[in-house]
This record gives sequence, C-alpha cells and structure tokens, in this order.
Amino acid sequence: MNITSENIAPLHLRLNVNLTPDDYLAKVDSGIKELSKKIAMPGFRPGKVPVSLSRKMYGNQVLADELDKILNESVTTYIKEHNLEIFGQPLPSRTENMVIDIANPSEYNFGFEVGLVPSFEIAALDTHSFEKEACLVTDDMINEEIDKITMRYGKEEDIEKPEGDDNIILAEFDELDEQGAVKEGGVSNRTSFLLRVVKDESVKQEMLNLKKDDSIQIDINKTFGHDHNLIVHNLLNTDHARADLMSPMFRLLIHGIKRVLRAELNQDLFDKAYGASQIDSEDALRARLRAQLEKEFNRVGAVRLENAIHKYLIDNTSIDFPEVFLKKWVQANNAEGKQQDEVSDEEFRMIIERLKWDLIVNKLTKEWNLQVNIEDIRQAVKNEIISRYFGGSADDSMNELVERLADSMLKEEKSIRRYTEMALYDKVFSHAASLINTNEVVKSYHDFVHQH
Repeated sequence: MNITSENIAPLHLRLNVNLTPDDYLAKVDSGIKELSKKIAMPGFRPGKVPVSLSRKMYGNQVLADELDKILNESVTTYIKEHNLEIFGQPLPSRTENMVIDIANPSEYNFGFEVGLVPSFEIAALDTHSFEKEACLVTDDMINEEIDKITMRYGKEEDIEKPEGDDNIILAEFDELDEQGAVKEGGVSNRTSFLLRVVKDESVKQEMLNLKKDDSIQIDINKTFGHDHNLIVHNLLNTDHARADLMSPMFRLLIHGIKRVLRAELNQDLFDKAYGASQIDSEDALRARLRAQLEKEFNRVGAVRLENAIHKYLIDNTSIDFPEVFLKKWVQANNAEGKQQDEVSDEEFRMIIERLKWDLIVNKLTKEWNLQVNIEDIRQAVKNEIISRYFGGSADDSMNELVERLADSMLKEEKSIRRYTEMALYDKVFSHAASLINTNEVVKSYHDFVHQH
C-alpha cells in the first residue's frame, strides 16, 4: 500500500491511495472462509457451504467491504502520522471505470480530498475599547411595573366602546392588497393589545368611536409608531423576512373591547404575584421590582457585550479557508440533498462565519486553558431554560421547576454535546470580559430598549 498527497489548492489536498492484492487478498480470503461457516444455503448443512461457492456468490461484497475498511484505517493513520488538522472527514473522489471483481484481483487506486485547518492569529482584545451599556432604574419604571401588576391581576369586563388607554382591544389584523381588499395568503393574526400602544392620535380617536365588529383601514407602521418588534412579533406573530415583504396597509377588525378593573395594592395582590408571605408592603414590592429590573438590564448589557466581542473577533481575525473544498463538503453533508449550486452565497457565508467562530473558540480555549465540568454544562441548560421560558429572568420561586426541566434536558447525549458547547462559549466570553477595556455608557430606558 502506498499513500501520496498532492496540492489541489492552498489548504486543499488530494490523498492518493494505491492498494495491491498483497494489501487485501489474505484478509478477503479469511473473511470468505468465516462467512462460509455462518451462512445457510439449501443443499448444505450449516457451516458446510464450500468456500468456492461462497467466494462466487459473496466474494465481491466481502472484497468491497474489506477495501472500505482498509481505506478508512489507512487514511486515518496517515492523517494522524502527518499531523494534518482537517475539516470534517476526507471526501472520496469519484473513481471512474473501477471494477470490483474477486475473480480477478488487481491493483486499485483511490483518491480522497481533504481541507486543512489554517493557522491564524486572533485579534488582540486588550487593544480595543468596548462599550458596556447600562440603564438606571427610575421610579417611573417601577411605577409602570406596578401598573402592569395591578392590571394583570385585575378583573376584566366587556364594554361597548373604548374609553381610554388602559382598555384592551381584541382585534384581528388582515393585510390588504392594492385595491384595499383582504389579501389572499397575506399576513393575518388575531390578538389583543392595550389602546395605549396606538401612537397615531388620529387613529386612536377613530378607534374610540368603534364598537364590536367594526373595522378600519390603517397603516400598521404609522399606527404603532414604527415599533417593528411590537408589530412583527406581538401584533402579527410573523417573522421579519415576511414582514419586510408585506404591505403596511391592514384591516383592523374589532372582536371585543374590555375594561380592566385594577387590583388593589394590598397583601392579597402581593401573594398572588409573588407567593404567600414573599412581599409584605409596597416598599418591599418596589425593592423587589428594582432588583428585578437591575438584574434584567445587567443581563441584557452582558449579552450585548458578548455580541460586541463576537463581532470584533470575527471582523478583525483574518482566516483563509479552502473554500472550494468546503463547498464540496457542504454538498456532501447536506441532509436535504441539495445540489452544490443550490447553496446560496449567503448560506455559504454563514457557514464560513460559523466555522471561523468555532476555530477562534477552539484556539482561545487552548491558549487560556479553559475547561468545562458538569456544573458548567448544567448552568448552560438552566440559562437557556430561563431565557426561553421565563423571558430571561427567574426568581427563587422558580428554582425547583428550572432544576426539573434541566434534569429532563440533560438525559439525551445529543443535548449534552450542544450544552457542552454552550458552556464552553460562556467560559470564553467570561474570560474575554476579564481582559478587555470597557467604557460604561448609561442610557435612558427608551434608548436602551430600542437601539438594538
């Protein structure tokens, strides 16, 4: 057996493997003999099938299996012995006019393409100053949170027409076509909202004269102050890609109007909102709300700092990739069976960016000697649970539920691998944050919420 390599392009090699009958024939003969002892065939007692007959009937399959085994082992050994760090697995080259024939043992030549992981230097973190965003909790913010709590635990009653900003509008939004008719297949959603989120005063005045089953045409962007997160995710329950293509003109159909009778700010409300005996006064409630808001603002600020570190490292670390090989690699591993020319430039760019980030993380992990343990992995699970199910913030009363969910999510090996990766990312960002220079920027609530 002989293995040679040749450069196809920078960081892109072809491994040529030459096999002669001496490399495989003895193992194939041994395999056929073992098969003869196991197979059942009419006219022969078990284990007494002649080797010559087994060779004739199954020899080509045994030969193909043995060649595959020898190739995998030899190529893997070659890569290890030559210290080749590669992307994924070697890709077999097409072999034209190759005939597998046990009756005529011959020389075989196989080819494998490999993409080499490049060497690179990571952009220095300590030479750049990062903005760390903060938001001070004000009394107005706390008052607004108290307002939400008294509404959430208040009682609702149907009314004929809207009376003010605190009324709840049960509505249906239907996208309109150029003729002003409801667009077939357009964006449509049934939801509810507070009248206060309507920012166009002329529309709000018009809505104050509406009752159940009435409808009006609105420019949804203008009506709701161009708050795209509110419009896309809450009112229309769609995604940004679809929202970018839709018309701004909608029919707003009223299905009902409700008045909220606010709950009184007393012990009964405190117990409903936070559990028995957790809060015993308005001052204690305000302190709890302040702590919750500060924790949430700190969490959001930390996430934004991580995003900034990620972007800086991606944008300022130069890595050359064997792109021709990687496109072939993507095609070969595409679960949906797309053809190579169906992988768009944008899809490939995102794949390269992900590979780039993985290389950066792997290198930083080695340079900083970072390791993760089971508690780190469990914390990564809990962080995702809190983010996904509790809006990024969970108090002590939710700990037991979070722990049970974490137990459930850590039962699958695939999940453990994913959360191990997340825990490693957390370690990288945590260590990076200890090295960088930060400039704290305190923002108003509006700027903090709407800038990103």
